Amino acid sequence: MSGVVAAFFWVMLAYFVLLNAAYLALHILAIRTLRHEVTLRPLENLPPVHRALVPPVSVIISVRDAEESAVGRVRAALALDYPDFEVVVVNDGSRDATLEALVTAFALEGFPEVYWRRIPVKPVRTIYHSRQHRTLRVVDKERGGTADAFNAGINASRFPLIIALDPRWALRGDALRELVEPLVDDPATLAVASTVRIEHEAGGPDTELVELPQSLLARLQVVEHLREPLFGRLGWARMNAALALPGCAILLRKDSVVDAGGFRSDMLEEQMELVARMHRLARAHAAVELRDDGRQHEKDE
Repeated sequence: MSGVVAAFFWVMLAYFVLLNAAYLALHILAIRTLRHEVTLRPLENLPPVHRALVPPVSVIISVRDAEESAVGRVRAALALDYPDFEVVVVNDGSRDATLEALVTAFALEGFPEVYWRRIPVKPVRTIYHSRQHRTLRVVDKERGGTADAFNAGINASRFPLIIALDPRWALRGDALRELVEPLVDDPATLAVASTVRIEHEAGGPDTELVELPQSLLARLQVVEHLREPLFGRLGWARMNAALALPGCAILLRKDSVVDAGGFRSDMLEEQMELVARMHRLARAHAAVELRDDGRQHEKDE
């Protein structure tokens, strides 16, 4: 029996040594990327007169049976610090008073808007416009799941960049500016995912987030979330193997999402699967363009 216990101990020790060695390697790989991202902040360096040149963004929020939290999350989205964006809220067949709460809070009224169904989704009942906020629209549709709701929001969106935001997550005021920066820096970038942090609020969901919690355990949780989602992803990016984490806010190029067929409802982690599909399609398109360029070069010779 002592031999089995000793073997188990050595196996677990080897596992933790290898695991932490892998994390250390990812952190080392992330140093160069992190240094580059910190020194190059294109949107922050723009003079105020040029800030309107940044690409517009559609913020898509999926809500379902969220009567108590939906209004606060939408208000937080409307308060984001970005020159040009819209908020598209998709009510995914809520069975409580979520839609009624939104209608009352934002003075919504039905509007006969043309709806371009580029991605197949469950039927849309009504699209509401707000009399208080010209950048807010609410899409009321039949229940189809989070992926179907995001696809409906993509169909209703007007701008070339979209951010899929689950109502469980809250964005910092400058989040859009920081998420758009990699797309401005490198036009080949297809997706940008946010860094996940434990939320510690001074009040309700539409209040300012506290920078660091008072509890030591909560602070250790913040450090853990920085280690894996931030530094780990930067390390994987050095090997061209970074995927957006499921569940967090993710910024995407709309045309690439539509070409890939949108989010799939039959996937457990629909955001990660969509990014992998977009990456595969982008590589295939690049290979086709490379072959066409080679053939053209042969003809020219």
